[in-house]
Amino acid sequence: MDKKKTIMIIAIVGIALAAAVLFYLMAGSGKDEQMLREAFKQFSADLAAGNKADVSGLISRKFNDAGMDYNSAVDEFGIKRPGYMSEIISIKIKDALAEVAYARKQVLDKKIVTSQITGETWVKDDDRKWRLVKLSASDRVQLPKLRLERKEAEDKLAADLRAAEEKESSIRKAGYSYANKRDPFESLIVETAPGEAASAAEASRMCDPGRPRQFLEGFDLFAFKLVGMVNANNTYYALVEAPNGNGYTLKAGMFVGRRCGKITKITATRILVAEKYPNPRGEFSVKEMELKLKEEE
Repeated sequence: MDKKKTIMIIAIVGIALAAAVLFYLMAGSGKDEQMLREAFKQFSADLAAGNKADVSGLISRKFNDAGMDYNSAVDEFGIKRPGYMSEIISIKIKDALAEVAYARKQVLDKKIVTSQITGETWVKDDDRKWRLVKLSASDRVQLPKLRLERKEAEDKLAADLRAAEEKESSIRKAGYSYANKRDPFESLIVETAPGEAASAAEASRMCDPGRPRQFLEGFDLFAFKLVGMVNANNTYYALVEAPNGNGYTLKAGMFVGRRCGKITKITATRILVAEKYPNPRGEFSVKEMELKLKEEE
């Protein structure tokens, strides 16, 4: 074999090897991007649902940003975010790091806010799975502020609940009797059909005799407007507006409405109340009623 043929064979083999390497790198890069897109999509769904268990598997143990380590990041991103949506705009992968840009919709102050996020960093960990490792510059500034506002709201809520419980306790200790007295909590604001207010007040006195009435039992249940929910220490509290224009915080176990309605459960979107209605036998039947948060809120 002459020298010219040898050089040609070597050149062909070299080109083939280079093509194979390029194909391998491109295939690997495409697979990495697909895996990252799937992880990002799952993370967004978990944020909307507040799926803390799944969120914990999509945040890198190396996470340390915006004053949060891995554990506090799991707590933060494990909070339910109704209406949260995001869609990737672009991905830039370099070795084990990827920079992601995406469009995001989320509810802030009861309004849908749309923003474009750039520079969020994901890492391919040792197990070859992609996880969030660093926030975008804008989130690094805004998130600590939002966390502080939430903590202040939760602290205020806890203080309001303690005050309400203390007030209720003092009423119980006073042992005030309602016998032969006008119901002091009978609403003078809510308009009702003739005779309806009287029958509702009478039902309230009869369905649970001997128990001191709570202030919010002076209004019809469906006269309340459910305006928001607060999740504090994995317990939901409801924020409602009464017909008198004032805002109140509700928790499970409280009484509300004129029919001895006891709050049995509060979720991220609704309040379940067990009300008592008289039946033809002169007894009271329990019916579960629901106050639901409107979607736009």
